[in-house]
Amino acid sequence: DSSPTIGSVKADLKDVAIRFIISNQLLLDASENIEVVLQNAMIEKMNQTVLESVFSGSGASGQPTGLDNLSNILTVDAGGTKLTDYKYHIQAVKKLLDANMRMENLSVFGSPDSLSQLENLSDTTGQPIMQPKMVDRLPQFYTSAIATNYGATTDETKLYFGDFNRMIVGYQGPFTIMTDQSASKLATEVILYYRYDLMYLSPDSFCRVDNIETGLPA
Repeated sequence: DSSPTIGSVKADLKDVAIRFIISNQLLLDASENIEVVLQNAMIEKMNQTVLESVFSGSGASGQPTGLDNLSNILTVDAGGTKLTDYKYHIQAVKKLLDANMRMENLSVFGSPDSLSQLENLSDTTGQPIMQPKMVDRLPQFYTSAIATNYGATTDETKLYFGDFNRMIVGYQGPFTIMTDQSASKLATEVILYYRYDLMYLSPDSFCRVDNIETGLPA
């Protein structure tokens, strides 16, 4: 029977609280746009928290399961070497295409360290190495939410390829903001509380390149 099967994914929502301490003097002296400044700071911190969990969430201790700890994800091993060409990109994309992913749906995420390595690639004459067409077609994103302290000597990073439309970030509202003024500290504590989880329609929609040494190639 080759009939397609549509399954379901279950959200196990995690509690998250983001805490800010703001000087009461700042609140008194600030212009009327302080609410916009605080709102933007909260959104930025919330986005960073979610992004970090997307990649390195442990799946334990109240954390969602990120791509580092997702069972049955595809992997490529860089063997503790730097990015001296695009071979690991090509290997990761090939694995995803072999798993019937569509090329036009794929993208890649890396750390700023990975970006700096790739931007410094050059041939023996000192000319920049161009990206292969397969890699050039990929939307590419680089973020500090991807760690650079992996490995036994904490000097490794990773790349993440996949169809990220097959990852669901599920939130449960409403978002709650609580404040508490402290006269002794002359400050106001602001706590943003929300619940979310990460869900995957199929783990083999993603491929992780492990054990990339950090730092620029020699």
